[in-house]
Amino acid sequence: MDSGDLLSELKELRERLKALELAEKKRLPASGPIQAPDPGTPENRQRVPDMETDLSLELLLGTSSKMREIIDQIRRIAKTDFTVLLQGETGAGKSFIASLIHKLSPRAQNPFIKIDMGTIPETLLESELFGYEKGAFTGADRRKKGIFELAANGGTMFIDELENMTPYAQSRFLTVIEEKKFHPLGSSETKDLDVRIICATNREIKEALEGKSLRKDLFYRLSEFIITIPPLRERVEDIPFLAQKFLAEAEVKLNAPVKKFGEEIFDVLKRYPWPGNVRELRNIVMRRAVLMSGAHAIKPGDMELLLSDSPVSTEPFNLLPLKELTTLAVKDVERKAIGKTLELTRGNKSKAASLLQINYKTLLIKIKEYNLA
Repeated sequence: MDSGDLLSELKELRERLKALELAEKKRLPASGPIQAPDPGTPENRQRVPDMETDLSLELLLGTSSKMREIIDQIRRIAKTDFTVLLQGETGAGKSFIASLIHKLSPRAQNPFIKIDMGTIPETLLESELFGYEKGAFTGADRRKKGIFELAANGGTMFIDELENMTPYAQSRFLTVIEEKKFHPLGSSETKDLDVRIICATNREIKEALEGKSLRKDLFYRLSEFIITIPPLRERVEDIPFLAQKFLAEAEVKLNAPVKKFGEEIFDVLKRYPWPGNVRELRNIVMRRAVLMSGAHAIKPGDMELLLSDSPVSTEPFNLLPLKELTTLAVKDVERKAIGKTLELTRGNKSKAASLLQINYKTLLIKIKEYNLA
């Protein structure tokens, strides 16, 4: 697919997504202004929106074999009411995939509520989750709907950074989703809960359970279906596609033509470890489009400069656990050392293995892993 076709498809896709978002707000079908049946009733929520023909998930997520597996899982699980647990590194696209599952589900016309429970102080947890009646406590001068009530009528609740939930929050959350009932503070009225739960974590589930940052009973309740999203460095074949897609988006935002990437640029991008995953790739491409648009084509050295100046290691939203950072740092040092050694030996792998003091077979594995062939 050339950049012109990609840009055209992106524009059409953006218009469809805007129409869907507008339909959600107005509670109307995306196809037109005719009043929709109430999607909150069980019989109407059994009807799955015909959106697979409207949304090209490959265009949104990638075309590698690993992402095709993820896309297949999304399409299958979206039609159900199963709780879903998304596992993947920071920036891998968990929030985006959660929103796609909602948009492809029978609940698409109802609210999609995203929340990071780790950001809610424990003292405010119940009032934020369940809401409160006027006079429920000092300062409650009006009634306020809680997060559960906002999503309760057939919506989807997305819990991001699941591992940030305090033990108390996990206990209260588990009780509500098991009983499917709640009541606002200061109210004796019990409200029914009709909501789909999608959760996300950037930690290894086994590690979270062993470290007791995640209750086992809550995990078993939330993990009816698990989707593990691979990091970008494990699907480098998607990088050219995604880079061109983000470049096409930049052209639309800048309302100006931007020089396209050549194969030598893709080689640079594929060698980079991408600790910030797809989010970092998008930021890099957008920066490149803004800083280097115009008459001059970008050179490999320019891209390497942008990558070396990437804020991924300093900006809070891109920080990774120490174990992951250490692994990435080791891999980066290995890749650079092997690459330099191969340059010194002019591609002689036997000499390179001897200089690096590693087994020849190990060197071949590392060369393939780091795309240094």
